[in-house]
Amino acid sequence: MTDLKIHILTGPVHSGKTSRLLNWADSLQSVDGIAAPLINSSRYLQRISTNRKKLLQIPVNSAVLDTEKVGTYHFLKDVFAWGRKILLDCAAKNLDWLVVDEVGPLELNGSGLEPAVSEILNCADCSANNILLVVRDSLLSPVIEQYGFKKKEIVFFNLEGGD
Repeated sequence: MTDLKIHILTGPVHSGKTSRLLNWADSLQSVDGIAAPLINSSRYLQRISTNRKKLLQIPVNSAVLDTEKVGTYHFLKDVFAWGRKILLDCAAKNLDWLVVDEVGPLELNGSGLEPAVSEILNCADCSANNILLVVRDSLLSPVIEQYGFKKKEIVFFNLEGGD
């Protein structure tokens, strides 16, 4: 993992990080991973290379019991499992960019896209050249601390103007 570079795209909640990310990824050939777009007020997980989407967020009053809860949001655990599998599959590919959107409260508590995020970041034989993590600005310090990043080890990413 000596050549692997960690990049972080950060910004406020609902500031367009995922939309900019997907537009940026559309212009590249060797990018894959998971995005979490908001479509018609519902959160989805989307595989970047295929655009395949699965509904992640369900209404609070839904009868589905197997969910992860963050505040007033309820997310389907089986969709997170699908996302974790994609991320681990992508880590074995020779990609220019592996994207994880997003590392948030669930991941900081060991659920959501965990443990796949930790496995990718700690993988000695990860084949991706760059990992791009999307992190809301209010969680940047806890994410840096949780994953053991030092400020010199990460590059803050600006999709409007490059690194």
